[in-house]
Amino acid sequence: MQLGKAWFFIGLVISLIALVIFQSVIFFVRTTPTDKPFTKGPYRYSRHPSYVAQTLIFLGIAIACVSWVFLLLTVIMQSFNMIYAPAEEQYCLKRYGKDYREYMKRTPRWIGIPKSEKSDKK
Repeated sequence: MQLGKAWFFIGLVISLIALVIFQSVIFFVRTTPTDKPFTKGPYRYSRHPSYVAQTLIFLGIAIACVSWVFLLLTVIMQSFNMIYAPAEEQYCLKRYGKDYREYMKRTPRWIGIPKSEKSDKK
């Protein structure tokens, strides 16, 4: 890791932004009543903002360290997140019902990735 290089600062900024997102996820999870789905804060932009933040933190570290190994681990971790996300959504559909279905209709699974109509029909 070379602290004076541009890669370090780019990675640091990405990781710090992701940490802010992750902290806001924690705040909204703690302040949302247990009988309601999380729909405020970063949950307005993604149904899984904690996964997005986690991936960005790891990506920022990979860039800051200029590490292909860490980048590969980030890709593997995101692959697992993509497997877990539909299962979590099915759980939320069972727990919150219509409220969560409406939330799924208006919020994409991942930031910047259009929602899948197929995933909404499950």
